[in-house]
Amino acid sequence: MIFELRPAHVARALAALCAVPILWTFAVEGITTTTEYDYSTGEVSSSSDLGSQIGSVAI
Repeated sequence: MIFELRPAHVARALAALCAVPILWTFAVEGITTTTEYDYSTGEVSSSSDLGSQIGSVAI
């Protein structure tokens, strides 16, 4: 049987190759969320590094 390279095969391979760095980053670094409480005013602020992590591995 001869394998025929088609555009769908190339698209699947590229999708898998693009997903590997993102999955590796989350598996190794994880997502960090920081929550700060201000007891005098009762305000709560939260921040996450999810966006910066995705941006750092975006192609």
